[in-house]
Amino acid sequence: MTEPSITYMVAITRGKITAVAREISRNPKLSTYTIDIFNEEGEVAAVFQGLAYQKKQSLDELI
Repeated sequence: MTEPSITYMVAITRGKITAVAREISRNPKLSTYTIDIFNEEGEVAAVFQGLAYQKKQSLDELI
């Protein structure tokens, strides 16, 4: 993962959180992801954005 970014909107001090991940774009070399984190009231508490390099090998091949 490269260029990770997290923006915090509201503090979460208790209760459950929910995260929703979305793949924004993908090509043979790069992919972009956004993850929205919500508090129990449904407010966006934080947003993660990241850029990942794609490998031709599977994870099993790399380990």
